[in-house]
Amino acid sequence: SVVLTVGNYLNGKTKRGQADGFDIKVLRKLRDTKGLDGHTTLLKFVAETCQRIDASIKDRLNTELRILNKTGNIPEFKEIDSMVNALESMFKTNVKNAGKVSNAIKNAPEEIKRQDRFAQVVDPFFEKAKKQVNNMLFERKQAKCAYEKVA
Repeated sequence: SVVLTVGNYLNGKTKRGQADGFDIKVLRKLRDTKGLDGHTTLLKFVAETCQRIDASIKDRLNTELRILNKTGNIPEFKEIDSMVNALESMFKTNVKNAGKVSNAIKNAPEEIKRQDRFAQVVDPFFEKAKKQVNNMLFERKQAKCAYEKVA
């Protein structure tokens, strides 16, 4: 509510100054919007305003906004979505390639088949990786639902 109030104040009597809400993407701009002194950010101003309203909020803000201060950049959800899709695609490609290697080993001479440990090593690796990929896909779905609910 502080961000909304500050935004309404800064936008004054313009059409944008009497907003009932804001796009979540606005939060990304808090750190980049500087005061006249060139040092104070809107993020810092909002944090200080919240602390004046409720002194105990400092600890909560420190925890919740630490990510903004460390990275200074929150990727767009579509960037994250694209990265997850790329990882899933690479995983599927690697599974397919491992299958080709396994088939080649099956068609190899008996001596090579006896000495080969490819399946012993790769199968458990891909089982673990498949669980991790599925978990990543599930978490992306949850994050997307939460993001859309807030946006």
